[in-house]
Amino acid sequence: MKSTFHFAIIILIISSSTIANGQETLLSKKHDAGRQIIPINSDWKFFPGKCNLAGGIEDDEGCIDVDLPHTWNDIDPFDDKDGYHRGICWYQKTIELNEKWREKKIYLYFEGVNQVASVYLNGECIGEHKGGYTAFALDISDHVDWSSSDNLIAVKVDNSHNPQIPPLSVGYALYGGIYRDVYLLVTDPVHIDLDDHASKGFYITVPDLSHENAAIQVNGIICNDLEPGSILVKAIIKDAEGKEVMTQKSLLNSNTGRTRFELIFDNLKDPHLWSPEDPYLYSLELSLHHNGSICDKIITDFGLRYFSFHPRNGFSLNGMPYKIKGTNRHQDIKNFGSALTNQMHYEDLKNIKEMGCNFVRLAHYPQDPAVLEAADKLGLLVWEEIPLVNYITEDEDFSDNCVLMIKEMIRQHFNHPSVIIWGSMNEILLWSKQGKRIRKHEDIQYLQSVKKLAEKLDETIRMEDPTRYSGMAIHSSSDYFNNGIAQIPMILGFNLYHGWYSGSFGGFTNQLLRIHINNPESVIFISEYGAGSDQRLESSDPVRFDFTGRYQLLYHESHLKQIQDLDFLGGTAIWNQFDFSQPQIGGSIPHINQKGMVSWDRNNKDVYYLYKTNWERKAQTYIASRDWQKRIGLSDSTGKQVLTQEVSVYSNSGIVELFHDNHSMGIQDPDEISKTSWQVPFHEGINHINAVSLENPSSMDSIQVNCTIIPRDFSMHSGSIKPLYINVGSNAQYLDSEDNLWLADKRYTPGNYGYVDGTCKLADRHLVVTNTEDVPLYYSFLEGVSVYRIDLPQGKYLVELHFLETESQKENARQFHIKANDETQTNIILARGTMSSPAKIISFNVTVTGREGLNLSFDGINGKPILNGISIKPTRL
Repeated sequence: MKSTFHFAIIILIISSSTIANGQETLLSKKHDAGRQIIPINSDWKFFPGKCNLAGGIEDDEGCIDVDLPHTWNDIDPFDDKDGYHRGICWYQKTIELNEKWREKKIYLYFEGVNQVASVYLNGECIGEHKGGYTAFALDISDHVDWSSSDNLIAVKVDNSHNPQIPPLSVGYALYGGIYRDVYLLVTDPVHIDLDDHASKGFYITVPDLSHENAAIQVNGIICNDLEPGSILVKAIIKDAEGKEVMTQKSLLNSNTGRTRFELIFDNLKDPHLWSPEDPYLYSLELSLHHNGSICDKIITDFGLRYFSFHPRNGFSLNGMPYKIKGTNRHQDIKNFGSALTNQMHYEDLKNIKEMGCNFVRLAHYPQDPAVLEAADKLGLLVWEEIPLVNYITEDEDFSDNCVLMIKEMIRQHFNHPSVIIWGSMNEILLWSKQGKRIRKHEDIQYLQSVKKLAEKLDETIRMEDPTRYSGMAIHSSSDYFNNGIAQIPMILGFNLYHGWYSGSFGGFTNQLLRIHINNPESVIFISEYGAGSDQRLESSDPVRFDFTGRYQLLYHESHLKQIQDLDFLGGTAIWNQFDFSQPQIGGSIPHINQKGMVSWDRNNKDVYYLYKTNWERKAQTYIASRDWQKRIGLSDSTGKQVLTQEVSVYSNSGIVELFHDNHSMGIQDPDEISKTSWQVPFHEGINHINAVSLENPSSMDSIQVNCTIIPRDFSMHSGSIKPLYINVGSNAQYLDSEDNLWLADKRYTPGNYGYVDGTCKLADRHLVVTNTEDVPLYYSFLEGVSVYRIDLPQGKYLVELHFLETESQKENARQFHIKANDETQTNIILARGTMSSPAKIISFNVTVTGREGLNLSFDGINGKPILNGISIKPTRL
């Protein structure tokens, strides 16, 4: 199958207004006849630990009352303790069954349990499901105790590492729990199939689709648990206003068991096509009639569209060239983990849409049904994939579980217009088979095993759904090409981080052009690109890995410019829309991947508006300093109380004029990424900044910048100096939780502060800083320092020095004396753990006389002296 063909597909989703208020998921639609769907999310009991609670509760001690969705890992992956709970916990709930259901079919439907679920009813194991990101349904009809008013559900949940179940390694928390919704599904004995991998039991495709005509086909399975007989299958299509458009019927002779059905709508004239700009949805009412009555009915929404990828011309939608502008999404939120309400999922997708995206990659696992429904209704194209990342286990059980995950994902989410790509694996050669990060693979047998599995999964995708494309995301390694793995998928996604993990911004285009030239028949997609940031850190001179918002902006500005000129790309996806969990990773926010356009607690960063002004068609102007509204620095070189720094504006509304305290700073014409910049002379206190489009005055923005200016000559301000905070070794200012601004460090010049010697460094990004809330202060440091000077005016001061061991794990490996103005203060001994290092603070009082200032000296005993921060407060002691 060549990558130049186009797909036509009709897609179905359950229509429900409840997604707007987040009460239930797509399965919560109230149905009229033959089918009841009852949420059972409330009043569960949760039991941490491995105790066997399948048959009942003997002791309530340790029991916690919870409602679903729930995870037991909402907090512990992010504390100072190594690791988080990955093991067994139990859930229990008593359900009351209606006597009228005695002759019905009753199912338990779980949208997601991470990652192995063993389900018991009244002490009897009725089923197990492996894999934490797809739904499963269990028929409990023959296991119900009708002699009792209550039946006990018990679920053993295990999120332990399991070598047979992907993911084997994760760059995100593997949250344990019943973290998605649970339902009772009650149907007549004659019903649409509920045993087909927890799918809807029917699939809708379009053999022919154009702007003039659509031929629609509905295929499904009827389950008949009664005697053989005639069953009428009826389908009604309605437009978005509820007007009936077409009807089809089919009378089947059904034997006991499973019977396939097919309905064909030959000629839907002038179909209204679905697109991100116009996510138009028809509705379909599918019903079964037996013995003169309706025995099952489902009302759904669906959309019509066709699309294609081309290795040289990129992507087209509904017959027209179309630029995919996308991002990635992880499913967790601060304090909630992965246990989100449907409203939270919807708000995430809405945030993505409002940034101007028309595409989202659901990384790295199938996500909640509410996510797919939101994508359909809001208008977002989707790449969805199974959680196969980094490396594999070379055996049949692992392979079978991967294939099962592919089938579950596709069958459960087949009927969504948003989905265009099914993904099989991500960066699968990043690690060795021993689970270690590796640059190049030498194990030929292992590479062949990976290739064999990749071929099997890709074949499964194409067999399950020939209407969409198969995809794979890879990192920068020649092993994929040298061993034939890169040639397997229809869409080849590249995770590229030029200017972050390695290289420079410009290497992005250079590498893509080489790949395109060497692989002219491959559809190339940028599945990831990004850089991390922390809204507490800013710099006028940003550098790689400093986690300042300015560096993240420079990174994305460069990549956005480059992407605009690469017409052969199938599409692009930012990594990531939201900061997300990454246990045991360092940086300025431990355990968090910080590459989001939006923070983990869902605050838009400045970089969000770079894309919004470029991708969202609405006229808008944005001052890109929301993350830098509190600034600090030294007065200018003339001694005036002025701090001149850059202010950037993004505007898609033509020429922009910037005002500082109602004084015009001039006009500028935005560049190709809608950017303009001015150097603004900030004064002490509140500075009013306004930007307005001259061509569209309604497109405007305003902010206030609160500026703190430090006198360049400290000695001229005897007795009046304010508390001084220095982010030693760092190019960035830091705003702490108490609203203190820490100055960026610099080399000493007479009259103010700075290091006389030493080397400014950043800690390894994998080092986790503990024992402090001020992690950014310890992420940077000055190594090999012997003298640090602050030319304080005479007076008495409380001095705090901050330290962190960044390298040695050996006891007493780093030891040094500290003196203040030649007076010995203390002896410092530092050490760190394997993965983490605790912050350490010492404090002492100093009296400065005359014009001597404060001279801190460091005398090494073992290793090089190190310093992370200095706090100086005037005192009367």
